[in-house]
Amino acid sequence: MVEETKSNEEDLRQLLQRNIALSEEIAESLTHVRKYIKWQNVWATVRLLIIIIPLAIGFFYLPPLIKSYLGSYSEFLK
Repeated sequence: MVEETKSNEEDLRQLLQRNIALSEEIAESLTHVRKYIKWQNVWATVRLLIIIIPLAIGFFYLPPLIKSYLGSYSEFLK
């Protein structure tokens, strides 16, 4: 009975050590995944800004330019 208890304790100890080792590997992989996700979010934001900023600039600056060009072309059409 005592030998069986020692054997069970040794098995549990080995299982716990293996579990700890696997948990450490998972934690290391998780840090890499989190860094990857963080950089994906950063680049997604940069790409979105690359699209939105020129559209906003065009929305504010193009209407006066278009009006001035249409005014000069309308003189030629008359």
